[in-house]
Amino acid sequence: MIAEHQTELHLPFAGTWFVMNGGDAEAINHHNSNKTQRFAFDFTKLDSKGHSFKYDGKTNEDYYAFGEKVLAPANGVIVEAVDGVRDNDPGQGNYLAGAGNYIIIQHTANEFSFIAHLKRGSVKVKLGEAVKEGERLGECGNSGQSFAPHLHYHLQDSILLDQYKVTYGDFDLRKAPFPTLDIEGYIARGIKVYFANIKLVNESEPRDLYSPVRGDEVGNR
Repeated sequence: MIAEHQTELHLPFAGTWFVMNGGDAEAINHHNSNKTQRFAFDFTKLDSKGHSFKYDGKTNEDYYAFGEKVLAPANGVIVEAVDGVRDNDPGQGNYLAGAGNYIIIQHTANEFSFIAHLKRGSVKVKLGEAVKEGERLGECGNSGQSFAPHLHYHLQDSILLDQYKVTYGDFDLRKAPFPTLDIEGYIARGIKVYFANIKLVNESEPRDLYSPVRGDEVGNR
């Protein structure tokens, strides 16, 4: 398989995680209808019985993924780093801050890793900082539009999820305080990711390049 992206990408975590969302169809990836996030992944951790939490799952600490280290998938520069958004109680999403605590890493001129829903207070990197593949960025959390602790990851061709270009005319604001503007909408394009040296549970040999799908259990070699 030949990856469309230039950057060699690795899974942004250590150990084995479960793919909750991943793949090219709506049935296996609820991000698929979104142009920017159509190839996004949601990862979580499971126990031997396939459960994502212990006890009753009513607190974030019950979830195996909560507080787990999140790692840089490749070398790059931090172009966004947001911390301070509260973690939700399980089952309660925060639509006012959709991505929650998140990090964007620029790898090339048009390749940006977007990592979201991090734990409040865990982000270790700052704007403009260079990071190395495998470097700790923060911890898995439950912030933003998230109903249980998990890690969101996708690759896109622009720094912004949504960008709108507004063309201003020659308006006299004293006469027309709310002019109609010509708005040209632009949404960043998602890029399908093939992770390097990826190990699938129940397969004896690692895969050189692979794009996980829902139901996979994956880890770095």
